[in-house]
Amino acid sequence: MAASRKKYVNNSQINMSCFTVLIVFISCCMNFISTVYCDECKVNGISLNQLSRFDYWDATSKNGNISYRIHLCGSVQGECHSGTSVCMKKGDKSYSIGNLTDPSNITVGVNDEIGEMWVVLKGDQCLEDKDEHMNSIINLKCGNTLGSPEYLEYTACTTYFEWITSAVCKNITVPEKEVPCYLIDDQNEKYDLSPLIKLKGGYMVDSTAGWDFYINVCRDITADTKTTNCPKGSAACKFNGQTVMNLGQPHGRLQKLPGKLRLTYLSETTPDGCTQKPNTTIDFICPKTGGSKDPLLVSDFNCQYYIQWYTERACSVKSITNNSCILHNEERNIDIDLTPLTKSPGVGAPRFDKEIDCMYLFEWDTSYACLDHPVVQECRINFNGQRYDLSPLVRRTGTNWEVLQSEGDTTGSQIYINICNDLILQGKASTCPPDASVCLIDKEGTSHNLGKYSGGPIIDPLSKTLQINYTNGDICIKGTNRRTYSVIIFLCKPGDLQSGPVLLDKSLDGCVYIFEWHTAAACVLTKRNGVNCRVSDTYSGINFDLNRLTKSAGGYYNATNGGEYDYRINVCSAVSAKPCGTNTNPGVCQVKHVDNRSYNLGQYNTKLSYFDGMINLTYANGDLYNSGRPRKTEIAFMCDLDIGVGNPAFIEESSNAYTFIWSTSYVCPTTPVECAVTDPQTNQQYDLSSLTRKGQQENWAIEDQQNSKYTLKYYINVCRFLNTVTVKDGSRPCSSFASVCGTKIQNGTLRICGTLKETDCDKIEGVESAVCEVLSNGSRPGLAYNRQYLEFSDDGKTQLTYAGRRLENGQLVNVKIIFQCKKNLEIGKPVLSSILEHTYIFTFETPLACLPEPVDCLVQDSNGNQYDLSPLARSSVNWKVIDTRGGGSDHTYYINVCRPIIAINGSSFPGMLCIHHNPTFEGETETCEYTFNWQTPAACPVQRVIGSHCRVTDPLYNVQFDFTPLRKSSIDYHVHFGEYDYLLNICGPLVNKCNGQADSAACQTKPGTPSYQVITGLNSASRLVYDSGEITLTYSGGKDSCHNKFERSTIITFVCDQSQKGFGGPNYLNESATCTYLFEWPTSLACPPYKIGDCSARDDKGNEYDLSSLASTKTNIEFIDHFQKKKYLINVCRSLVHSKGQTCPPNSAACIVDLEQTNNTVKFHNIGEVNENQVIFLDGKLQLYYSNGDDCPIEPHKKFATRIILNCDQNAIDTHPTGHFMVGCEHRFVWYTKAACSLKDTQASDSGNCTVKNPRSGHVFDLNSLASDSGYEVDDNRGHKFKINICNPVKGSKCSDQTTGACQEEQTGEMRSFNSGNSNKKLQYDNGVLFLNYTGGHVCHSKFQRNVIINFVCSSTAGKGKPVFIDETEDCTYYISWHTALACEEKVKCSVDIDSRTVDLSPLIKSEGFHLAISTLSTMSTSNSTFYINVCEPLNPIYGTLCPPGASACMLQNGHKPLGLGKLQNPPYQDKVSGKIVLVYDHGDPSPGDPSKNISTKIIFSCKRGPSMGIPYLEQITEDYQYVFSWETNVVCTDEIKVTSDCVFTDPQTGMKFNLTSLNRGTPYKVHSLTQPADYLISICDNLKTPPSGCNGAGICRVSSNTQHGATAEEGPTYMSVSFNSYIYMLHYKHLKILIMPCTLDVRKSDASNCVFEFHWKSRIACAVKSIDLKGQACGRNTAICKQHNTETHVLGLNDKREYYMEDGILEAEYKSSDICDRDKKSKDCVYVFTWGTPVLCMTPVVINPGPVNSGSELSSGSGQSSKVKSSTVPAIIGVFSTAVLICVLLIIFHKKERRVAFVSRVKRLVRRSDSTITFRYDALPQTSSDNEEEDENDEVMIITDASATETRTEEPAAKPSQSFHDDSDEDLLL
Repeated sequence: MAASRKKYVNNSQINMSCFTVLIVFISCCMNFISTVYCDECKVNGISLNQLSRFDYWDATSKNGNISYRIHLCGSVQGECHSGTSVCMKKGDKSYSIGNLTDPSNITVGVNDEIGEMWVVLKGDQCLEDKDEHMNSIINLKCGNTLGSPEYLEYTACTTYFEWITSAVCKNITVPEKEVPCYLIDDQNEKYDLSPLIKLKGGYMVDSTAGWDFYINVCRDITADTKTTNCPKGSAACKFNGQTVMNLGQPHGRLQKLPGKLRLTYLSETTPDGCTQKPNTTIDFICPKTGGSKDPLLVSDFNCQYYIQWYTERACSVKSITNNSCILHNEERNIDIDLTPLTKSPGVGAPRFDKEIDCMYLFEWDTSYACLDHPVVQECRINFNGQRYDLSPLVRRTGTNWEVLQSEGDTTGSQIYINICNDLILQGKASTCPPDASVCLIDKEGTSHNLGKYSGGPIIDPLSKTLQINYTNGDICIKGTNRRTYSVIIFLCKPGDLQSGPVLLDKSLDGCVYIFEWHTAAACVLTKRNGVNCRVSDTYSGINFDLNRLTKSAGGYYNATNGGEYDYRINVCSAVSAKPCGTNTNPGVCQVKHVDNRSYNLGQYNTKLSYFDGMINLTYANGDLYNSGRPRKTEIAFMCDLDIGVGNPAFIEESSNAYTFIWSTSYVCPTTPVECAVTDPQTNQQYDLSSLTRKGQQENWAIEDQQNSKYTLKYYINVCRFLNTVTVKDGSRPCSSFASVCGTKIQNGTLRICGTLKETDCDKIEGVESAVCEVLSNGSRPGLAYNRQYLEFSDDGKTQLTYAGRRLENGQLVNVKIIFQCKKNLEIGKPVLSSILEHTYIFTFETPLACLPEPVDCLVQDSNGNQYDLSPLARSSVNWKVIDTRGGGSDHTYYINVCRPIIAINGSSFPGMLCIHHNPTFEGETETCEYTFNWQTPAACPVQRVIGSHCRVTDPLYNVQFDFTPLRKSSIDYHVHFGEYDYLLNICGPLVNKCNGQADSAACQTKPGTPSYQVITGLNSASRLVYDSGEITLTYSGGKDSCHNKFERSTIITFVCDQSQKGFGGPNYLNESATCTYLFEWPTSLACPPYKIGDCSARDDKGNEYDLSSLASTKTNIEFIDHFQKKKYLINVCRSLVHSKGQTCPPNSAACIVDLEQTNNTVKFHNIGEVNENQVIFLDGKLQLYYSNGDDCPIEPHKKFATRIILNCDQNAIDTHPTGHFMVGCEHRFVWYTKAACSLKDTQASDSGNCTVKNPRSGHVFDLNSLASDSGYEVDDNRGHKFKINICNPVKGSKCSDQTTGACQEEQTGEMRSFNSGNSNKKLQYDNGVLFLNYTGGHVCHSKFQRNVIINFVCSSTAGKGKPVFIDETEDCTYYISWHTALACEEKVKCSVDIDSRTVDLSPLIKSEGFHLAISTLSTMSTSNSTFYINVCEPLNPIYGTLCPPGASACMLQNGHKPLGLGKLQNPPYQDKVSGKIVLVYDHGDPSPGDPSKNISTKIIFSCKRGPSMGIPYLEQITEDYQYVFSWETNVVCTDEIKVTSDCVFTDPQTGMKFNLTSLNRGTPYKVHSLTQPADYLISICDNLKTPPSGCNGAGICRVSSNTQHGATAEEGPTYMSVSFNSYIYMLHYKHLKILIMPCTLDVRKSDASNCVFEFHWKSRIACAVKSIDLKGQACGRNTAICKQHNTETHVLGLNDKREYYMEDGILEAEYKSSDICDRDKKSKDCVYVFTWGTPVLCMTPVVINPGPVNSGSELSSGSGQSSKVKSSTVPAIIGVFSTAVLICVLLIIFHKKERRVAFVSRVKRLVRRSDSTITFRYDALPQTSSDNEEEDENDEVMIITDASATETRTEEPAAKPSQSFHDDSDEDLLL
């Protein structure tokens, strides 16, 4: 009998592979093969100990009503009697269905060929048949894992099991340790994790601080390339280089806990750094459909690791049963329909597998058993340790994503997409196929399946982009099996989850759709940290705020471990309720049930971290544990949308560490909202995503100032929540999830540099105020006095700060006005921008804040004479003038001409007039002692300077140090040390009062003990002091009675650190015996002005050097000359760092400290400053040269300089300059250091893995992805092909060497092959060039070894790119160029933003070929030279020309190697003087004239209107070896088209004319409105001839049922605009615009509201004649043909002197010119002959077939009339036709004799087919010169190159000419 089989659909069994469908036939016979003796659990030599070492293996029936427990070779303990091997439990009764008491009960069958075994065990008496025993038949098959027994069927007292297991396999690698990876719970639900087992390698859990953490599931890790460091036998391991930790082996079975499954791994050893043996706990949690994630490390205390893994594999195995041949499960999206197998014979056939006990098993391979998508719908990928998660884009409810299409799309279609899921069938997508993931709905409403979800995201191996491919859509080409598929390319766009997909391209056959999606979901998942109980993921643009979980007033959440303790938890705040309140700021408190004793498990803080959906909050420094370590707690917050606030759950206690999991909806990100919408009426799409404010951007803000007493300020964001809004009191009133929020601001009054009248504002303590606030009750309290100081910053901002009144709490009000430069305003006005704490910040945009600029130095008098003073302008040193007037001779004046004053030492503001006094003579004594009086600040004693308002000034150099930026307005600085936490702030009191005192500035607290607050300093007793380079801030007045006699105080020392602003806060140093707490605060705000210079150089051999590793931002290099008692301070490539006793002049990089001097004014001497060219090569030595030191007394008019001669020493790591000596005014040192070695030498040890680092930027190039087993073929066009591979030997070539990286193969002749170079992985980077050098090839020319150099050049659009052969040299070096995106670091912009417009040079970019430049110079250096140029990109490969790789400009001179003229480093810019666009290429080859200087290129673009983009001309070579090109092109022209009165439009950019007069006709065009009951009458270029009433004098009239409105002639047209990509021209009237779109015959009309009407008019009139001008040379108007030779131009023919001749099918066009022949200067008789083959002149046959002629006599029947031509009519037809032909021949012969022969041949062709009528047609020829034709500048120009003129080159083939025609069809089209 046949039994129907239920099919288990299990996460572990469903993949992309097909289901195996078994058809089982069962009969009543049984057969046993053999008997086995199983004391040692071996069967035919196969050990089953892997299975028998576990006490039991569970199985369950399909309906779950019966459970089974199996123990092979052993007795199951429990329900059944002793000796039971297979126990069946049904209800509350148990039965043995397989006993081991007697070996005769066991029968075994073995099939060694397929690795299969049958074990038959006899059990107790059968319940259904008392004469039989119950039996168990277990079919064991070879598998990859231990597997699990699966119940198959029960029949005739026999239970069948199948067990696929590695235990019966032969010759496979057995893991060290494996445990069962499944379980069956009390409800007989099965859970199976075995699909997660990796046979090789593991899952990366974490990778931080250089450590990689891998795990496997249920078994140890079998090493692959990434896990080769993992110890053998480890299932979890962690390694950093060669440091490896075994984190555990599988221990025990898989466990079932509430809501999760758990695996535990234990280690047997304790590694270094751990105080106990490591263990790893993994909890597997079943998510909602599509919620699978990667394993996530939750906690890692003391080598105890806890991991959570959300995976659908952790969900219970579901059984799907159906007798209708259809398997369906909605939850897991499973649909399998086998009914077609009952109908179609052509869908495969069943195949017999085997027979077991008269049960026959078949297998049937068929596509109908396949799932078309993964059951585990993971929408994420882990690629090389980088995680990508697209799950935020998955839509399971609501609406689908709608695709944005191009503006030019006229199909009216809409496309919907879902990610990693089928479409949601709602709205317009409701008609889409249910299994579609991409669906197109056309304008008729028909839906088309563009692809199904068949797999998750992938990384494309070529482009390295994140993609999803949707396949198996509708059939796209009828009659074929080709189906539509879609590719979605995801690109990272940080902070943007709102933008939707965009249709990028569509194949011509409509089978492939390519979409591009810029989204934050495509960014790599990274860890983020936050404070104030908030954290933001800037990449995804998601903000999390846990303040909403904070319990106030000491409240808490309760959790329990199920034992003797409760846990009281608060979020970002303390648990202060008893008994926890006695502890110090506990964030988590452990309370014992018995005695209510409490323990602090960690002091609270507000720091959060976020990674991959988990937020971590760690509390540390709790009470000491038994081990003596302080307790700490980790709380992991996980998203659960359905749980609300949730509650923390205790996970484990591991030594002193406690772990909690908190599932809550408060950490769930909001669902992204697509910021695009489609108008359902017009299908017009609108995208608002550009309005979304992300990350640190400010929200949109709108102020409502209608009320005079206050201002309402609204904050808005578009398609996402608001960014943080902070108001006056530092609070953040807006919800974290709000998108619109409103605040209220009081109005106020202020006066700049003056006071307000008492009638305007109230006085402050009797003093008139300068700023006051207008309150809602009408009062006007003053905010600030008229005491202010003005500051200037380097970023161009000027700030005016007012001293404010003191509030009742002792705090001071501050008012700051920030003046910003705004040139186009008259004066401007202040705007209140924000209120922080008690600081009011205004922004004042005004031209008065703009810095002085250079002025025009050219002036003209009344007589027309011009004067140019620009040579007097100084750029480095001012003019110095001595005042010689009586009584004024002690003044020195500094002057500059036409430019601002250069900054002067001692001046604090650019352009400030500075006067110094010179010494004066006093007298002479009797002893010849001369006395002078010199008044100078340098003679003043240096004193300890006390600052104010958080600022202090260095009296020696007049440098002000301002620490106000370090002031925190919302929270205080926390500095933890030991048991104390110190609260500090500067420039005001603490934000959080200490011990209730508002004036406290420093406070000592104890975490966990809120009541412990000791004031260690008051703000009112603060003192900021500058003392010889040391800046200290002292807070005194703290709590007294410290040690019973001292008053507490705090001293903060600010330390200069040029690398950081200091926002991280101070560091604790110590506490003195007098109760003074000392802190150190590193910050650049404590540094005087400093410079940073370039720190790299290159020698004449091209080797690069970088000294930046020697530079220091915190300390100086010291060298002491004890004999001279001098100390030398040196920094490298940057100014010296100031510190106590080291106060050298600002900007000095080398300095002498005179150790014998005590007067600081003469103690420090500047001996050199940073400059532009400080790292140089001189006499083959690398040198560091500082110039512009103090005046040198040895040589007048010179300044001190410092030269450090550096020598390479690979072993000299920590050295300093030595060997000081003087040469004139130059201090010299010698320095041996590794930093002086070339980067090539330094990198040599690091090469070898196909990667290399750019030493300047730190970018690492990795070309490993270019390695290919199939290699690459490169043709040298010389009879050879090269087979190459990248960083690996080439395979499959004719070369036999195993190390060959490039094989040269002959394509003709002897077909030999040569090893052209051995492969290596040594990728090299030299001066911007990335290359591989394969050396050691076969011998060439009997003396050279072949080698191949592969240069990799950046091309952002090339993807992986491909190799191209360039050239070879005489020494058998073969050069190959490879343009690839892998060689790029960052894209350089190719446009310039000028005011509101953008000038884009990208149309000049050559993706193939190059621009040829013409030299206008007649120098030897440029003679016989060719100049190749590309714009904004490196030159493309030029066959036979070895231009330097990466060069964007190159010169080739006969007899010399190509010279690189520069590489693209920076984007183009606008020259401020000329206004022209300039593009500069730097770092070219060393100049042949001076190898110490590198060539550069400057290209100056200027506007030239016309059809040509122009060509570059070399105009100049400067003394600095800069090649200057001028390029006149229409690309940089941006003017609009202007209309002329005669309706002819000329485009000023291209010179094209558009004549719309042919659209003018007597009767107007009538256009019907598509949306309103109205018609429009249109007359182009004229008024309406017979206008309706109300439209007199109008050119366009709107006619409705009751009104007429017109646009008069005066109201339009006004101008015309053009889009050059599609040639769309727009005619503008005052209230309307008409779009004239080209090259189509259909008409579309539309109108809009708001009295603006828009018409779309498609017409050929708007089509431009595309011209080709290969050289861009202007030959003059009316010129048809001209010749160019070098810079000379000769006109060979004019348009108005042309004639046409037709002879023998050849059209001859003769053009004449009046120019003298350039070859014979006296004669005009030069004839140039051109041949032009073109299909335009071909005759077009038109075949007219009247129907076949019946040659027989058979007549048709039925109608009485013949339907065929009678045979008698044939002679008549032939006679007529012959007569017509004869007449035509005679006419032609009479017309012209020469056409006889040609016509005879044509007649022969005509009579070949008697069943067709043939006519001929010529295309219309242009009019002759006698016609009065208006010449158009857009007439096409063809350039033909004279092959004999070697000086003239062209890079593009000649194009075919376009036909000229006149279109008269437009009028008919518009009717």
